[in-house]
Amino acid sequence: MKKSFILGGILSCLPLFAGNGEDTVFAAFGLVVVAFIVMFAITIFFLISQSSFAKSMRLKNRDKETSSIWIWTQLIPIWNFIAIPVTLIKLNEQFNTYILENNLLNSSTIKSYNNTWGWVWYIGSVVSIFIPFAGLISFIGVIGFWIHISNIRKSLITIRN
Repeated sequence: MKKSFILGGILSCLPLFAGNGEDTVFAAFGLVVVAFIVMFAITIFFLISQSSFAKSMRLKNRDKETSSIWIWTQLIPIWNFIAIPVTLIKLNEQFNTYILENNLLNSSTIKSYNNTWGWVWYIGSVVSIFIPFAGLISFIGVIGFWIHISNIRKSLITIRN
């Protein structure tokens, strides 16, 4: 339902392009603003998912946990090109440490974690600076990574219960 609501909101702006002159410019600006708001909302929900994934893996040594600062500073333009790979590496280390600390290495109920989708997202973001169409690769990487970490977090929660 949410997807159809967002898509309907964006598509409702399209008839505004039928005009000419200044109306078209304002309609295009409006469409860009709506797209920016939608992408910002998606980013916030994605970062909330990353944060809940990191919080679902509490370690004995709290220093090895992924800080929420690394996750939320991904919102800062240009800095995010440092924060994203650091977060990917820290989440990987935290997951591996969590598995070892809780003797879950041979557990069949826990899905294995890899950050391949995260690297697709990151590399797509970097390439999209030079080739704007590559932003689609980044978007696919975000969706893939989001689904992956959500599934792993669910498997971690079910093993604890």
